[in-house]
Amino acid sequence: MTQQTRSQTPLGSHGHSRRWQKLFTLLGLGLCASSLALFSPAAQGQSNGTPYCFSIRTAVDVYDSPSFGATKIADYISGDTAYATTNPPTSVWVNDGTRDGNSFIKVAIYGGNVGWVPRYLAGSDVTVLTDQQGFSNCPSPMPPAAGS
Repeated sequence: MTQQTRSQTPLGSHGHSRRWQKLFTLLGLGLCASSLALFSPAAQGQSNGTPYCFSIRTAVDVYDSPSFGATKIADYISGDTAYATTNPPTSVWVNDGTRDGNSFIKVAIYGGNVGWVPRYLAGSDVTVLTDQQGFSNCPSPMPPAAGS
């Protein structure tokens, strides 16, 4: 009687772990690509052609980048209208030292320039922006605002 031996690959073998490595690599690449798409300027720069603006609730500075440490390039006073450069608005989240962080919105300012306005005052929960949307709420948007 001849004894036959079956060759089985245990679960922890080299071949099995290579398949898992490939799977995780592919999943990682997919997640990385989708994350980059969410944050890429090209993805955020899309606009549906309808203006999107904000009513300014309290005086606030406009910055040249989305950070409270950035250079202040303009300011708004209560009652002003700020126009988003895209619809939906381009937004960047930052950690400003508060529990929930803060969000900066990219807006069109004088002379065809752009700047960044925080949704909340630095380190507080005081709301700066009230969302508005559409031609009736956002009349005469200036370039490079959405819908201009």
